[in-house]
Amino acid sequence: MTVERVGEGRFWEAHLESGRLVVGGLEVDLEGADPLGGRIYLYVDAEGAPTLEPTGWLGAEVVLPPRRYTTEVVEVLGPEGEVYPMSVQKLEPVNPELVAVRLFALPERGQGLYGGEA
Repeated sequence: MTVERVGEGRFWEAHLESGRLVVGGLEVDLEGADPLGGRIYLYVDAEGAPTLEPTGWLGAEVVLPPRRYTTEVVEVLGPEGEVYPMSVQKLEPVNPELVAVRLFALPERGQGLYGGEA
């Protein structure tokens, strides 16, 4: 996983734990994300914690690679007890080396997100 920090100031911490990305204490299930890859945006809530709900401040962007499929042959039982081979596609886990996290500097008090301050 690569981590890039954008701006100056405080940032959330980001690390991987058993197929889950933890950013600022919020767990993002990478295996449950779109298998085609894409981006997940984490925003800063009014208390400064990460949330998936859009707010006025972007705290992190997670870029996920597309995942690969492998084909596995399994045996299935037919209606009269006969055994047939069947191909099944299985989704491979996310390759953590290809995950990129861009952390943005968190707002300081008085920047409009904490307690309604402007």
